[in-house]
Amino acid sequence: MRPHPAYTAVQGQRLLVLGPDRRPYVQNSLASPYLDWRLAQADFGHLNEYAAIFRLSQNFAPQPPTYLIDEVGLLPELRYKLPAIFGRYQPTSTPRVYRLR
Repeated sequence: MRPHPAYTAVQGQRLLVLGPDRRPYVQNSLASPYLDWRLAQADFGHLNEYAAIFRLSQNFAPQPPTYLIDEVGLLPELRYKLPAIFGRYQPTSTPRVYRLR
């Protein structure tokens, strides 16, 4: 698997990809248990359920990813429902890539 060409600026970082593309992980480390996007839908696909929000909070609060790639457009909803964690991400010069501040 080759790295994703759009995300070459992100290398050697703790990363979360919101979406099915695993290529950004080639040059970065996984920062959560959410590698397989299909399996991650148990939480990210149920953001209207308290249990899913609670699990996300438990998985990210101790050590949030340094970078987040939002391929599917979930960050606005995550910012609203988990502002203490996801409200800290700011856009970078690369579209859909956010850095923890």
